[in-house]
Amino acid sequence: MKYGSATLTGSMLADRVCLSDYSDFQTCVSDFGFFLITKQTGLSAYNGILGLSPNSGSNGPSYVGALYSQGLIQEETVSFQLNAQGTQSVIQFGFQDTTRYTGLMYSAPL
Repeated sequence: MKYGSATLTGSMLADRVCLSDYSDFQTCVSDFGFFLITKQTGLSAYNGILGLSPNSGSNGPSYVGALYSQGLIQEETVSFQLNAQGTQSVIQFGFQDTTRYTGLMYSAPL
């Protein structure tokens, strides 16, 4: 399998995949499909990849799509607050926190 300029060898598996933040919120997707990498060239600095792409067959399994289809989030959306180095950044699944920005929010279809 090609991922950008990297070459990956492995197999497709499914398992329970969980992400959590520092509050009591935890989201676990049951039977989530992922590619287990057993050999790679070109990704030496990474332990793994969790794609947050839109739900599309050409992109492989979508974690955000799985959260939505399993009823764990109300909107099939992911939002990021990227801060300067030394300041905590935030990722949110299923909503946009309107207390984290001022002005208008613009969305673009992908």
